[in-house]
Amino acid sequence: MKKNLIIGLLTIVSFSSMTYAYFQKEIADEQEALAIENAEKAREAEIQAVQSQKEAEMQRRISITEAHRAMQQAEMEMKAATEAKKNN
Repeated sequence: MKKNLIIGLLTIVSFSSMTYAYFQKEIADEQEALAIENAEKAREAEIQAVQSQKEAEMQRRISITEAHRAMQQAEMEMKAATEAKKNN
């Protein structure tokens, strides 16, 4: 009798453990899918960050060039103004 009771209890514990393991596997699979999705999003964000960095560098170069041109133009205007004063 005790033997059958112990076997019955062990059977219940085994089924409970199997059920718990199944649910844990389902949760783990969901978490794995989320991790894969997040890794893809991270790769896309990294690519976008690199592209943004390249764009920012290009804009910086353009602004430096434009500032240099503006300074040259200001120098030319100052020379022209100086020459105009000399001629008057």
